[in-house]
Amino acid sequence: MVSRHLLSPKGQARYDKILDIATEIFFELGYEKCSLNDIVKRAGGSLATIYKYFESKEKLLLSILDRKIELFYLEFRDCEKFYGNSMRENLTFFAKVFLGVLFSKESILFYRIIVAECAREGENISKEFYENGPLKVKDLLIRILKHHAKKGELNIENYEYAADRFIVLIKEPYHFRLIINVANSKELLENIDKIIEAGIDDFLRLTK
Repeated sequence: MVSRHLLSPKGQARYDKILDIATEIFFELGYEKCSLNDIVKRAGGSLATIYKYFESKEKLLLSILDRKIELFYLEFRDCEKFYGNSMRENLTFFAKVFLGVLFSKESILFYRIIVAECAREGENISKEFYENGPLKVKDLLIRILKHHAKKGELNIENYEYAADRFIVLIKEPYHFRLIINVANSKELLENIDKIIEAGIDDFLRLTK
């Protein structure tokens, strides 16, 4: 499999186009029903190019996942700069970035694909997704919690548990409703401030 960073500008553009088209078709048909030939028909080029860049459909999906994760973390690039703010401001900032991405229509569609493939024993996909997605987000939150605990603003014995608890309080049951298609992303995002405020209030009652 070829690293994108080693390609020429033309090769990188071609690589990105394949990822874009593959993402569209995975959303339309589902990962299992989509074939590499479907991607070639829409993106142009040849199967040989896809195999050169990605080797297999699973590695193509992993490449899409890597790109999504990279873009996700760009949203958090300023998170640690906010340590000078109040605890509530920092938790609100984290939650807005997190839920803004998590509740988006594209993220929900992608999440459904990942869950479906994990259920089909997609061990590589599930491991890659968990270690580079949820686990890293939780690690970032733990750093924020530790910062405020050191200032005496939080009483936390187990940071892993506290971070898990915070994430659940701000995202559920809303994320589950989006996954099973009984809620609307746009409506939830319009009410995101109220969702976050309620989740933070509940969390602080548990940790003060």
